[in-house]
Amino acid sequence: MDIAVRDATTADTPAVARIYVDSWNAGFSDVLGRRQLDAALVRRWGDDLASAGTTRWWVAERDGLAVGFAGAGASRDPVRPGLGELDTIAVDPAHWRRGVGGALMAVALADLAQRFSGRSCGPSPATSGPSASTGPPAGSPAVAPGPADARCHSGMDWGRGERRWRSR
Repeated sequence: MDIAVRDATTADTPAVARIYVDSWNAGFSDVLGRRQLDAALVRRWGDDLASAGTTRWWVAERDGLAVGFAGAGASRDPVRPGLGELDTIAVDPAHWRRGVGGALMAVALADLAQRFSGRSCGPSPATSGPSASTGPPAGSPAVAPGPADARCHSGMDWGRGERRWRSR
């Protein structure tokens, strides 16, 4: 049951929207309320996946089934132009703690490292957060952690696994 991570396409829209809602509801609904899968949300995800902006999107598959997705691109923080960020990462709750998030994170971080320099903020995802105990699966791209310097960004500090990369 290997995990394959590939570029997302607009054909992935229904699966991405479903995974987003299912993972949100399983992880946050008791604190932030439930989300509903509706046509407007599916359209929004379709627009995001079709966008030619700076965010790149990937889908993780196991046995041909979409089980997670992630997107990374230029930071939306106007105070820190030139930084990259993980836009969204979500895994189908039935596949939590099975390496899917780690595989997606490894691909996203490798992409950010390629498009942005190695200056990062916060702890390495390999040493904190939900993927810390499993790490990326064998064969995932290796990403060297940058210096942990929480002062190099403004705005909210989530304290677990936030990394930003400065553009070259």
